[in-house]
Amino acid sequence: MQDVLAKYLDTFKDDQPLNEQSSMAWLATALKNAFISNIRKQSVHLKAEPDPALTVTLGLVPPDPDTAPFSTTVTDQELEQAMGSLSQKQREVFEASARGLRYAEIARELGLREGTVAKRIFDARRRLRAKLLELKGLEALPGGREE
Repeated sequence: MQDVLAKYLDTFKDDQPLNEQSSMAWLATALKNAFISNIRKQSVHLKAEPDPALTVTLGLVPPDPDTAPFSTTVTDQELEQAMGSLSQKQREVFEASARGLRYAEIARELGLREGTVAKRIFDARRRLRAKLLELKGLEALPGGREE
């Protein structure tokens, strides 16, 4: 509301002749729009989920070992076992991606099409996820999400 009043004072300066009807209409419209904008912002914030890793990193919430993200509970041995389940082609493309190369760079380096690179990385991720869930004794949730 203060922002609207400040805009009102800037718009209708003292040196201008004041038309009460138009200034009141402007003020009513500006207040209505500010109210609607505020409601929209609140609904967006309510829909947004906080990033648990960020809140822990910032020290806002102490980490709870029972609710730690799945990715933080994987041991080196489990990751090594899961990587062993990949085919040679999937592994070389996945490792190139892990080095930070873009799909186009990987495709050039290995003499493949970008679509092939994308498919192999997708398949490798899916296989890794399934193998890690198996090693942890967990089941995948519908839609490829894990607990």
